[in-house]
Amino acid sequence: KRKIIIGSRGSKLAILYAEKAKEKIMSILDGKSINKIEIKKIITQGDKVLDKRVSEIGGKGLFAKNIEKELLDKKIDLAVHALKDMPSIETKGLLTNIFLERNDPREVLVTKNGNTLENLKKNSVVGTSSFRREFQIKNKRSDIQCKLIRGNVETRIKKLDENFYDAIILSYAGIN
Repeated sequence: KRKIIIGSRGSKLAILYAEKAKEKIMSILDGKSINKIEIKKIITQGDKVLDKRVSEIGGKGLFAKNIEKELLDKKIDLAVHALKDMPSIETKGLLTNIFLERNDPREVLVTKNGNTLENLKKNSVVGTSSFRREFQIKNKRSDIQCKLIRGNVETRIKKLDENFYDAIILSYAGIN
């Protein structure tokens, strides 16, 4: 019997998905050929640079490059990663071919007082890291100021609590 090592980013959400993958593997193998599955947290370049948009610092591959290197160097056996952060061109020698069930794709406006986008005060500041989300917000409310926000869910909510933003946009899956 051997051990399987799963590589993942270290955020709570990433680890949650890695745990789901671990459970699925355990249920399929039923302990027949492995004795342990371990999750290894890997820090990516995308996790280190938080003051710029991902597109400004090298694109979505920044979240995958270090994890892919661990795979290629055989330091991990497989990786669990958000498909949205994967580069569109696969890395030679690696294959993306197994997917966990898709989560709810909706997004959530988070405010301290439960306001909707329509009810935010004029010229409110909304935190998002997505050009698409910014475009959608501006389409509904041209007075809204969109300001870059990066970091995991906890970091973003803390920035809202500390009044850096009047509202933030998060994925429903991340909140859930």
